[in-house]
Amino acid sequence: RNGTTVWSTDRPKMRAAKGDQKKSYNTPILVTGRDGREQLVCMGSQWLVSYEPRTGKEIWRLDHGNGFSVVPRPVFSEKHQLVYISTGFGKPKLLAVKIDGHGDITDQDKVAWEEAKRIPAKPSPLLIGDELYVLSDGGIASCFDAGTGTVHWTDRIEGNFSASPLFADGKIYLASQEGTVSVLAPGRTFQPTATSPLEGSFMASPIAIEDALVLRGDSALYR
Repeated sequence: RNGTTVWSTDRPKMRAAKGDQKKSYNTPILVTGRDGREQLVCMGSQWLVSYEPRTGKEIWRLDHGNGFSVVPRPVFSEKHQLVYISTGFGKPKLLAVKIDGHGDITDQDKVAWEEAKRIPAKPSPLLIGDELYVLSDGGIASCFDAGTGTVHWTDRIEGNFSASPLFADGKIYLASQEGTVSVLAPGRTFQPTATSPLEGSFMASPIAIEDALVLRGDSALYR
């Protein structure tokens, strides 16, 4: 209402010696556990941390390694009670983390599954039902079983990618830095349905507004 600071909580200390390895560009997400407890899940360099959103009290923390300059936003499966994170620059890994922990959960067997191959440093994961989709910066797309981490398929999408995949109107849209929008049908098999070349380069994620797809390129805005 008035800009007063309600709470302020220090982030965990980091072992990185350089400032560039302490950076993160991540957007927190609000999740609710089966116990009804709300959590503000904040992904950063080295640490994934959950806070009480009303008080700022730390609920749990996970040391995910030496990933830094974290861009991909976490996504949450209410069904599986898992938060999916990509650990950022360095050697990105995909982790599926249980949200029912307390304190430092690094050594508490709270990572349900993980994958270290073909994982993005920039595009965020996309969750559709029981399928989790990731698109590597170099254009390798993968579909995982969200509960077990089983790989349903892996295939190449032409181009390089910074923008995150978008699910809209029953389709998955992928906008490349080379200016091409590829369209996939979701599912446990790889089903490309369309390719649309446009002028310019796309690094911002596309959005859907009503019945339109909106894309911001380096030189034009498309609807």
